[in-house]
Amino acid sequence: RSLARVTRRVARCVMRGGRLTMAHSRIGGAATNASAGTDVQMQTSIGLTNQSSIETTAFWNFANLTIARISAPTISIAGVSSIASLGGGGVNAGNLSVTADHLMLTGGGRIEANTSDAGSGGDISVNAHDILIRDGESAISAQTTGIGSGGNVRLIVNNLTIGAGGSVQASTDGSGTGGSVRVDAPTVSIIGDGNPVHGQAQISADALLSSTGAAGSVQLNITGQLTIANGAQVSSDTFGPGAGGDVMITAQIVVVDGGGLSKTTAITTENQFLGFGGPAGNIVLNIPDKLQLFAGDEQHPAPPL
Repeated sequence: RSLARVTRRVARCVMRGGRLTMAHSRIGGAATNASAGTDVQMQTSIGLTNQSSIETTAFWNFANLTIARISAPTISIAGVSSIASLGGGGVNAGNLSVTADHLMLTGGGRIEANTSDAGSGGDISVNAHDILIRDGESAISAQTTGIGSGGNVRLIVNNLTIGAGGSVQASTDGSGTGGSVRVDAPTVSIIGDGNPVHGQAQISADALLSSTGAAGSVQLNITGQLTIANGAQVSSDTFGPGAGGDVMITAQIVVVDGGGLSKTTAITTENQFLGFGGPAGNIVLNIPDKLQLFAGDEQHPAPPL
């Protein structure tokens, strides 16, 4: 199987056109100065399938700078493909900006900004009319597995739908502090199917099992309705000695519906480290209209340690 590559070092990678379609392909940039990076703008669509990627790795300090901008009316990322900002050599990774009318991440498609060493991870900002994330661990994700802090995730969207196997997350699996997640939208639906094979539907800022750093926070600003159903979760839990984060939700209506499934459907900030982990955060709900809990659902912070 052949793999097509476009790789540039130092120079800025700029692409303009009507449609970009990638399969078994890679566009890679190694950014070594402030003017370097990746800028892809298409008039019609961008489609990545079959383990394709657009990724930019920082080898210069891109703290608070955008290293990659990707935009098109329709962006589809599927088949374990990705758009990514990475940090290399201990420097701070750059921020990743994605703009689309319609953004779809399916079958393991990902938008991610990761760091694995001393440098901080980049932030992810997505501005779209509608976003669909489902299947195969598809995600918009910022993670640190090193000592550097993880990046933040910010979504501005009209309609966000997360299905089974889909997530929006900022996490730490190292000693660095995890980033935070913020979503601004009229409508957000996070709906799983209760099948562990398909994975959980979630918005989270967790400190994972191998972490010692603290989790970030989750902030959802919903002008209409937030639906969490069928084993889905909104969380800032800690699975290690670091503290969990706060979960702050403002919405006119919040519906938490377990659908009669055994898998927990929840808004949660908990110590999941068998009682030996760091303290949990706080849950703050601002719901002017109504909060509805059905079928064994729960909305609970961890009990005091």
